Amino acid sequence: MKTTLRTRIGTAAVVLAMTAAAAPAQAAPAANSFDSGLNVSNPLPVPDFKPAASQQKTLVIGLDGIRWDRVQAANTPNIKKILNEGASALSYTFAPANGAGTVNLAPTVSGPSWSSILTGVWPDKHGVKDNSFKGKKFDQYPDFLIRAEQARPALSTFAAADWQPIATEAGGGPIINKDIDYRYGSAASGTGYLSEDAREADLTARTIYEKRTDISFIYMGAPDENVSGGVFGSAYKNALEATDKNVGAMLRAIESSPSFGSEDWRVILTNDHGLTDGGSHGNGTTLNERAVYTAVYTPGKNTGQVRYDLKPVDIAPTVLKRAGVAIDPAWGFDGKPVDELQPDAFDSLRSVLQNKKTEPEIPADLKGYTQTAPSGWSIDNSKMPTGGVPEWYGWTFTTNEFWSSPADDKNQGRENFVRGRDVIAVADSDAWDDLNLPKSSRAFDSTLYTPTYDAAGSASVTLDYQTQYQHESGQVAQVVARWDNGSSSIVKSYSTTTAGPEKLSVKVPAGARSVQFGFRYAGTNNWFWALDQVSVTKS
Repeated sequence: MKTTLRTRIGTAAVVLAMTAAAAPAQAAPAANSFDSGLNVSNPLPVPDFKPAASQQKTLVIGLDGIRWDRVQAANTPNIKKILNEGASALSYTFAPANGAGTVNLAPTVSGPSWSSILTGVWPDKHGVKDNSFKGKKFDQYPDFLIRAEQARPALSTFAAADWQPIATEAGGGPIINKDIDYRYGSAASGTGYLSEDAREADLTARTIYEKRTDISFIYMGAPDENVSGGVFGSAYKNALEATDKNVGAMLRAIESSPSFGSEDWRVILTNDHGLTDGGSHGNGTTLNERAVYTAVYTPGKNTGQVRYDLKPVDIAPTVLKRAGVAIDPAWGFDGKPVDELQPDAFDSLRSVLQNKKTEPEIPADLKGYTQTAPSGWSIDNSKMPTGGVPEWYGWTFTTNEFWSSPADDKNQGRENFVRGRDVIAVADSDAWDDLNLPKSSRAFDSTLYTPTYDAAGSASVTLDYQTQYQHESGQVAQVVARWDNGSSSIVKSYSTTTAGPEKLSVKVPAGARSVQFGFRYAGTNNWFWALDQVSVTKS
């Protein structure tokens, strides 16, 4: 079953598209080739394409509709191995927002999600807002396999998927370009995903073993399509365990080859979205629907690193950098290679995050906020009245998980600050006002100040930050520069809803040697302003 926002096309596992390079029929696997152990009837032949060109190899495994608490409860040793022994991060993807003027990226469905994973940009760039794929911009933001193929034609590229729009021209697709070395696409429905997933995993495992493919991608949809009894039912549990066996076959194919010792492999695992208890997704904003794990695992090594900054859009640039492809800033990635992710000042506060005080909808054991500023930063709450919800008194440092929990199914857009990583800064007059303050004392007015930065000898400084500002009449959102010579100025005022990266070039006044920036937000039961990754450089 599936939300109406996503349509599965076809009922049989039928091959719909392969590249010209893969078209010729191949002989059955030799007796001494890799045995996946998946007991697949009518296995697909290993394609005959160019040999691998790199010792840096990556397999990306995409799983549809994963509830991670149910993975932990099931017999899934291979998925757990990747999560526990790799570098893994839980994050929360976008969700629909229906409020007037809200930032609305896309519903939590497969089209926008897999497009983000494969292109490295969020829906406001790649243009896929639902499963119709109307507005797609894959010519401007192509998938990482075709980018690799075009940049380094010697690389071998492979993809297999049984949801049609990913790897075929049907259903509004494809996300993955037909001109990679080998692209297998098929259609499945309901329980048919169990057999077709296994068939694809068998093909992927044998191809990896025999060809040592440089970049491989596989999508498996069985968990999302086998939820007839909800995520606590036997059908979902069986689908998770079958998926885990498929994952295990691919891991064995990597590690059992005689050439494994001279290769440098990464296995990246992710999902597009989660599920409610009943097995649905798409229209809601709950944490269970939005929960996504991204894990980077090195076969044969246990790093066991828990991260909070890694996101699905980081997969594409990570794969390309590993493949020796120079990343062009003009590509406009929202993600970064995993080895280039750096914590900012806000992230240093994770160890001091507190549990909720009053918010009834936030889990009691979830640590997620503090009003203690990072070193060098400060908050001016001199214009704040007393009272209100204490978690949101003035500028607050929090996580998306904590901040968006009270907004579940209220469509307020907090979920869509996807460009914020780890700990973020939030000023939210709406959430603060939820204790029904007297009308005379509902005016939220707080300013977050950066440390003081050196500006000596420079004509200008550049202020960079990620932002989501949700506008409503009566709000004030200003960026203020304060110079050591005593002058100050408003360098940016927001009057419309804005989301994304900001880069402000600010002229240094004569005689000024340093600058401090302030972010002032004021409102009376209005919306909010969220910030992250603030930096100042001489320019």
